[in-house]
Amino acid sequence: MIKNLLQQAKSVQDNVQAGIQTVQNNLDVLQVEGKAESGAVKITMNCSYKAIKTDIDPAIIGDKEKFEASLLEAINDATSQCMKKREELMTSAAKGLVGLPPGVKLPFA
Repeated sequence: MIKNLLQQAKSVQDNVQAGIQTVQNNLDVLQVEGKAESGAVKITMNCSYKAIKTDIDPAIIGDKEKFEASLLEAINDATSQCMKKREELMTSAAKGLVGLPPGVKLPFA
């Protein structure tokens, strides 16, 4: 009986580790685009919070304060989108893990 429980626990652990690795790989690839000033400032970021690319309309650069505020707004927009995507991905991955009780939230990276 104990041996069977230990095997089941090991299986759950293996499934969780594989699920975490899959989520991390997906986060590294999944990208979002944060925008500000009606798209004059764009930041592309992966869902591991790494900035990938910027696209900035040169017309906005002349006003330093407006440009800085827009840049921050675009970064915050991308970060917010990443957080939502991460939540969706983790919820989906947790549902796919065999042996976990319903409603369990795992501390994914």
